[in-house]
Amino acid sequence: MVALENNHVIGFAELLQTPRSPIKRSEAAELASLYVLESCHRHGVGRALVEAGQRAIGNDRLALWVAGFNTNAQGFYRHIGFHETGLTQTEDMGPELEMINYSDGVFQ
Repeated sequence: MVALENNHVIGFAELLQTPRSPIKRSEAAELASLYVLESCHRHGVGRALVEAGQRAIGNDRLALWVAGFNTNAQGFYRHIGFHETGLTQTEDMGPELEMINYSDGVFQ
């Protein structure tokens, strides 16, 4: 999914119908990545991308991992209906990142 404004990309989302390991939720799809230009934050772009992705893949249950230090993203995901499951993992992406698993972000 790509969000455009005046023919310029302002955000994108990648959703996977089948979650990658270590997500073990057969009923959920995975929100693999989400990015919105900072100047476009708090304008509904992220929510619109997630909702469009859910419609495109036909699943309103999503799971994702978010960096433990990325409190802005965590707040956004909580705001749109996600919750922490209590699961964590460590990724080897340069510095070790603690990731937090959210799931079942069901939109009303």
